[in-house]
Amino acid sequence: MLIKTTLEQRGPITQEEVELLKMAEKMPIVFDEDNPELAEEDLKGFHPKGKLGRGLAQVRAGQGIVKTMEELERMAEEAKIAQIQLPDSADADLHPRLLLDGRGIHAGEWFSALFPDGWHDVTLEVSWEPTGPGCWYISTPGFEDVCPIGLFVKV
Repeated sequence: MLIKTTLEQRGPITQEEVELLKMAEKMPIVFDEDNPELAEEDLKGFHPKGKLGRGLAQVRAGQGIVKTMEELERMAEEAKIAQIQLPDSADADLHPRLLLDGRGIHAGEWFSALFPDGWHDVTLEVSWEPTGPGCWYISTPGFEDVCPIGLFVKV
């Protein structure tokens, strides 16, 4: 089943959008070789304080929005969005830079990121511990427990 909707920066979601989200919640999450399912222990490494809370729930819920690859590719072309990705495997730094549209992200950069309830401006920071990709976190209040890896952002 393919569900198409347009997300806009605006007020509360409509009843129709609530119904779409309820339908999407019942749909299975599809993992593949590029995006395998992670164990809870693996997920702990993605937040500097080891907090999973909302972040783990969002991973398990597929960020609350089910999209096909075709829809995400179309959105990326139309709205100029890209996904924050893991560092290049050749990056041996203890605090490797996440990638966005082929370039390394710097600590302190802010982005408009797509969340289940719409677009929100967030700032990415790096902590000294832990090392590796898990050193990245969102410092924006209300989003501290969300892992930035995999977020779709406007570029």
